[in-house]
Order: sequence, then C-alpha cells, then structure tokens
Amino acid sequence: MYAMHSIERKFKKGMSLVVSPNDRILVAVSGGPDSVVLLYLLNKYKFEMRKWPHSRSFENIKYLAKTRGASVGCEAAEAFVLVRTIEK
Repeated sequence: MYAMHSIERKFKKGMSLVVSPNDRILVAVSGGPDSVVLLYLLNKYKFEMRKWPHSRSFENIKYLAKTRGASVGCEAAEAFVLVRTIEK
C-alpha cells in the first residue's frame, strides 16, 4: 500500500506542475495496466466534476463523445491535440 501512496503523491505533484485548476484534461484509456492506474489516479480528482449542464459534467462528456463519434462514423470518439513532439 505504501507504493500506491508514493505514486499518488508523485502524480499529484506532477499534475500541479502542468495543469492549472481551470484546465481541462483529456484521457485515453486503452485498458492496459498503465491506463488503469491513470484512471485510478484521476478518479482522485472526481470532486472536480460538476452537475449538468456544466462542461465538466459526466452527462456532457458522454454527449460530447457521441457527437464526435457521429462525425467520424462510430458510436463514440474523443478528439486529441498533439501537445509536444519529441524527436531523437
């Protein structure tokens, strides 16, 4: 259990360096172990969610995914923006 608390502290510290309180965060979850841990850690921030019709409501997120999915011919989709490119 100590290891998870250590990871949570590091995650929180890292997030505070790159994310401001009013920023929006987009997460892609593949189902692999790294995605599951990321989802677990982000669940710690669920207090940031708001009630409909706020843009941070669960309902809005579902509608947005369906709208984006319809625009590309699938049930649900998410938009991505390249934030940084690392070249070797």
